[in-house]
Amino acid sequence: MTVLVTGAAGFIGHHVTHALLARGESVVGIDNLNSYYDPQLKRDRLAALPAGDAFRFLELDFSDHEALARALAELPFDRIVHLGAQAGVRHSIDNPRAYVSANLAGHLNMLELARHRQVGHFVYASSSSVYGGNKSLPFRVEDRVDHPVSLYAATKKADELMGSSPASSSPASRSRSSTRAGCGATSPISPTSPPACWPRWTARRPTTMR
Repeated sequence: MTVLVTGAAGFIGHHVTHALLARGESVVGIDNLNSYYDPQLKRDRLAALPAGDAFRFLELDFSDHEALARALAELPFDRIVHLGAQAGVRHSIDNPRAYVSANLAGHLNMLELARHRQVGHFVYASSSSVYGGNKSLPFRVEDRVDHPVSLYAATKKADELMGSSPASSSPASRSRSSTRAGCGATSPISPTSPPACWPRWTARRPTTMR
């Protein structure tokens, strides 16, 4: 199986790619290596992935649908794990258009890619930020998420609505993850890092994908 992973040089994307390669899958990784935080850390994560023909990396902005189509035209894949996004609540106040581009236009591009390629499953990252002003704790999937308190949260809520629309024909799953920490957050994990070091959802979700 070949899995397309966006945000492959990010913290979670790096772990997911590592886990998929470790179980014998092939991965096509996409990341634009932007400067939201140190791009060298992203490059170091990519360099730390297991060497071999199973992993192919494309430095690419998936919010550019024409560039995305050209880059993937000859590359087959069976599943998509869409983790790439413009992250950060505070950053969205000063750079709102970056969120519209990556999290709205980019998400739509990935949904359309999944639909046209008829992939078997589309897994994407939402955020616990969608709970916004919800005062019920702990958060539950059934809670209303109608009151985002940041543009970032609003774009992630919009992503969920787009992913649930009838036009999105591929089977899809989402994760409303919270702030993540662990090995690889500030330095890359090595190809021999033990699975016990991986965040639990990255070890389970993609590796049980069918």
